[in-house]
Amino acid sequence: MKSLFSITLILCSTFPALTQERVLAQTEFDSVFRASRDMWTAWKDKAFRKTVTVETTSPTRNYKVSRTVEFDGKGASRAVSYEYVEGKEHRIIREIIGVGSVHYIRDVARGNWWKTGDTQLEESPATLAYAPDPFEVQAIQAHFVRSKFDKTSKESSYAFVGADQIKNAPVTVYKATERIEGREKKSGLKMETDAAMKYWFGRDGILVRSESVSNGHIGKDLYYLKIIAVWELDPSITITPPVPPT
Repeated sequence: MKSLFSITLILCSTFPALTQERVLAQTEFDSVFRASRDMWTAWKDKAFRKTVTVETTSPTRNYKVSRTVEFDGKGASRAVSYEYVEGKEHRIIREIIGVGSVHYIRDVARGNWWKTGDTQLEESPATLAYAPDPFEVQAIQAHFVRSKFDKTSKESSYAFVGADQIKNAPVTVYKATERIEGREKKSGLKMETDAAMKYWFGRDGILVRSESVSNGHIGKDLYYLKIIAVWELDPSITITPPVPPT
């Protein structure tokens, strides 16, 4: 009984320290991301994978799409995009394999592979590996909001959440929240949206997971958006370019 009581005291004294949130100023929050997003440099010559999943719900449809990009650490990459439609099996909608400046592309509609040269910016390995700055994402969102709505109020908060683990590896966790109110310019309907963004950083300071969830409404119509991105090292990744038809 005495041992059990001692263990209870230890848990009660240490657990809050691991989970207690600490409020941050935006400048503090911003500094965490300055050297955390360039996986292409930090994981140079290493094989790794990036997976991004986007899920959205609106009055007209429910939709989900994901993209997995793998890098073999030797100059080759493979990107596969999947589409999920409610009530149907998911399907591959595009696959791209890049080796140096040459890309092999396969669309579902065309079936066969075809070969292209001169890598486009959006297809370059460094761009595919990039972890977007949360403030850049918010800037894009803010531009959309300004173009569609008259914003009446905005509230933001930032915090250090604490320590956690992903696949038995230690990580530190941060979060940001944002609430926007306004009116749609075209209809005059009231708009409200609440977003919560969470970020997990590995021991080397590199972002290994991000999660963003937004809930909102325009008038009586409800909207939902969830974006999850995961980066992970995987030395077993191998990429072989296809042989396109002649």
